[in-house]
Amino acid sequence: MSNLHTMVGRQGVRQLSKYLKHQRCQFSCLRTTSTIDSNGIARVQLNRPEKMNSLDLEMFEAIAKKAADLKQDKSIRAVIISGNGPAFCTGLDVKSMAGSFSKNLDRLLERPSGYNSDGDGIGNLAQDVGYLWRELPV
Repeated sequence: MSNLHTMVGRQGVRQLSKYLKHQRCQFSCLRTTSTIDSNGIARVQLNRPEKMNSLDLEMFEAIAKKAADLKQDKSIRAVIISGNGPAFCTGLDVKSMAGSFSKNLDRLLERPSGYNSDGDGIGNLAQDVGYLWRELPV
């Protein structure tokens, strides 16, 4: 039995697991920030400047979630995407993705990704970070 099981018991581990799953979304959502002004212009900023906004799994998830969320807002007329810091995005964070390569690759290629709200999405997460922006009603 792990130290975690000893400290919180089996039920506590389940609750902690659910909490951490929720927090993962909260954490990954910090990878992007957004504002929408009164003219309907949404500004989305990639927010991982210490890594030049490179794409790790959390960044893929955050970008797809942000696009899916903005798709629901019919007041948006335009979207401006930028990067916090000196670079927009330097591409894939190979070191981060290699850490749990099989798990990360499975998530990137899983179909559907879960971000297409109409339920018939055929894209995977790697595709959806680009494709979902085309579905915004702008």
